[in-house]
Amino acid sequence: MNWTIKKLLEWNTDYFTKNGIESARLEAEVLIAFSLDLRRLDLYLKFDQPVSDEELQKLKALIKRRVAHEPMAYIVGKKEFWSRDFYVNKDVLVPRPDTEVLVQTVLDEFESLGSLKGLEVGLGSGCIAITLLSELVDLKMNAVEISPEAVAIAGKNATYHGVNKRLAVKQEDFLKSALAQAESAQYGF
Repeated sequence: MNWTIKKLLEWNTDYFTKNGIESARLEAEVLIAFSLDLRRLDLYLKFDQPVSDEELQKLKALIKRRVAHEPMAYIVGKKEFWSRDFYVNKDVLVPRPDTEVLVQTVLDEFESLGSLKGLEVGLGSGCIAITLLSELVDLKMNAVEISPEAVAIAGKNATYHGVNKRLAVKQEDFLKSALAQAESAQYGF
């Protein structure tokens, strides 16, 4: 069979639907566009474009991962949060749309305060701290993250969004450190 983008899109949508992928058409578009290094719009502009065997093999591997219910964000390596793309992988949680409510709440409360300092414990991908830093230009943030892999992802995201100079990240077990400090203060040693 000679595969075109249109045939792939139809087949992939049907396959995802049969395998319980909720937004089958959207996810098929995203995966095909990612595997072919195209924008989603280009899929429709190039409906009749043939797909090579090499491209099919790459797509097939991605489809298997998605049907195994690996999050789409891990497959494509990024997730949109607050209209910004963030790099993600299995070392961080996928940013969730409902976390944007937290960002909006912070912005509503602190937007007019001028110079601010903040702390995020459990930085992960950095989507919360980086979004706040992007929105509040006078904000400086400290963050603590136990995972060195997550620290690396957050650092990549902070650099990508141009806020790395205002984000200081420390890699440590915050709870263990806080308990040790509390114990020292309580018992005087």
